[in-house]
Amino acid sequence: MKILFICTGNTCRSYMAEVILEKLAEDKNFKIQVTSAGTQAIDGIPAYPYARMALRKNGYIDKKHVSKTISEELLQEHDCVITMEVQQRDFLKFSFPQFGNRIHTLTELAMDMEMDIDDPIKLEYIVYEKTFKMIENYTIKVFEKLIKKYKLECQ
Repeated sequence: MKILFICTGNTCRSYMAEVILEKLAEDKNFKIQVTSAGTQAIDGIPAYPYARMALRKNGYIDKKHVSKTISEELLQEHDCVITMEVQQRDFLKFSFPQFGNRIHTLTELAMDMEMDIDDPIKLEYIVYEKTFKMIENYTIKVFEKLIKKYKLECQ
């Protein structure tokens, strides 16, 4: 399974979700490929320092990351596309209708509700920490659902 997280610039939210899900999968020996991109990303920008700090502070290994912009090819390669905002989901579904059934918000998959995870870019660190906690909580819920679904399909 291949999962793609999406936010705006691919330097904060989608990157944090990528690292969180990779660690969850690794800890459970669950085979999954995770990456991230942005709807308005400039290719090659490193992860924002506060996003990296929030990951490290919460026990995750910060990996080398550079932003990449969303493309049709990238969407085609992934089984599931997870956005941080309803507007991002709707933009992708409109722009790439052939992949519409693969595109969901993080909160939609985690809790069956539409809610944005706001962009903390250029705000103080405390906002990044709160954003990280939200993303971690919802990503854990999505991962638990993936595990349950995978076990059911393999029985």
